[in-house]
Amino acid sequence: MIVHSILWYGHININYYVVATQ
Repeated sequence: MIVHSILWYGHININYYVVATQ
């Protein structure tokens, strides 16, 4: 579950970065 949480949090960070750069 810890690994899943890290991957999920990283996925959110990537989406936020993409939105911020557009």
